[in-house]
Amino acid sequence: MQLKLEHLNKTYTTKRASVTAVKDISLDFPDNAIIGIIGKSGAVKSSACQYVAVIDKGCVVETGAVSDVFRSPKHEITREFLSNIRRSEISVESAIAYLQDNGYEVSKR
Repeated sequence: MQLKLEHLNKTYTTKRASVTAVKDISLDFPDNAIIGIIGKSGAVKSSACQYVAVIDKGCVVETGAVSDVFRSPKHEITREFLSNIRRSEISVESAIAYLQDNGYEVSKR
C-alpha cells in the first residue's frame, strides 16, 4: 500500500498576523517507508506529530489529535486496536506485535 500526502496546508493565525508554515505540499511515500520529520525549532514538527490518521485497507478512517483519538476513538478498528493494548503500555513494539498477531505484515527497518 502506498501512502500519499496531497495538498497539505497549515497556517497559524494570531491577532496580529497569519503565518503559512506549509503550503500545498504533496508527497508519495514508497511501500514500507519509515517517515521522519526534521527541521529547525519552530518548524511545526511538534504540531504535526500531535495528529494521527488511522488507515485501514488503504483508506483513512479516522483523524484527529492523538489525545482525542486515543481517548475517544470513533472508528471500530481504532477502538479494537486500543482495547488490545493496555493504554499505559502503548509502544511501537506492542503496536507491531498486535498488528502481526492480527495478520498484518509489518516491516521493521
